[in-house]
Amino acid sequence: MDVPDTFLAMVKVFNYLRWERAGIAMFVFFIGFWTWVSLLYFHAIFITRVLYRYFRHYLNLVMLYSVYKDFDLIPCVPLFHICVHVFLTAAV
Repeated sequence: MDVPDTFLAMVKVFNYLRWERAGIAMFVFFIGFWTWVSLLYFHAIFITRVLYRYFRHYLNLVMLYSVYKDFDLIPCVPLFHICVHVFLTAAV
């Protein structure tokens, strides 16, 4: 039983007591609250479990493409008196 289901139970209680206006108002509140919680919960699960798994793969592809496309923008770093940038371009 979810939190919004308690409001549905209150609607049933109001209907048993024949408090029609309170039952209708509580039902409208239940529908709004249930929709809001369902959408919030769905999006939280969707973002954390589905998008995060594939978003890191997308970022890895973007980084690999940027290294391939903008390799000449990488600064030359002398390492053991050899320019790493020149060594890597000569090896490729």
